Amino acid sequence: MATSDEVKEWMKRKKAGVLRMQSRQKLVHSKMAKMIESNPSLIENAKQRVQDRLTQTGEATREIYLEWQRILSSWSMEQITGLLRSDDDQYDQIKACAPFDFQSISS
Repeated sequence: MATSDEVKEWMKRKKAGVLRMQSRQKLVHSKMAKMIESNPSLIENAKQRVQDRLTQTGEATREIYLEWQRILSSWSMEQITGLLRSDDDQYDQIKACAPFDFQSISS
C-alpha cells in the first residue's frame, strides 16, 4: 500500500504532466492560428472536412462537428483564430477536434 508521501509525489507528477500537455496544446493551437492566417483557404477546406466527418462520426463527436460547422460558416477568420488561441477552458474540447488539414498546404 502506498504511503501518503508517495501519493503526494504521484499527484505532483501527474499535475506537472498535465501542465506540460496543456502547454504543448496551446503551442499547437497557436501554430494552427498562424497557419490559417497565412492560408485562409484552410477554412474552406475545413468546412468540407466537417461535412465528411458528420457523415462518418458517432454521437460522441457529432455535436462537436456540428459546432465546428456553425463556427466555420458564421465566424470571421479573426474569430476562429481567436478561438484557437483562447485560454478559455470551454473551448478545449472543440479545439481538440479542430478540422484543419495542414498537410494540404503546398510548400
